[in-house]
Amino acid sequence: MSTNEFRRLAAKIDQHMQQLSAQGVNDAPAILNRMMEYVPDLHRIWVGTTDYQLIALSNEFPGFYRYALIMEEASEAERNKKL
Repeated sequence: MSTNEFRRLAAKIDQHMQQLSAQGVNDAPAILNRMMEYVPDLHRIWVGTTDYQLIALSNEFPGFYRYALIMEEASEAERNKKL
């Protein structure tokens, strides 16, 4: 997948996060419920980019960064439940 494709996916996630924020949807559980369709796109970005590319996308698209952080925290919480 090309850098432009990763940017397109990140921009799409960022745009939806901005829409949710405009609608007053700001808490993590509500965001997770509303953004489940973007999990595959986030996964593609996560496994397909270098650390540098991921940082660049996060800096360019703050909504993408916030969604990635929420998903990472949710994943960590789920892992900790299993211990």
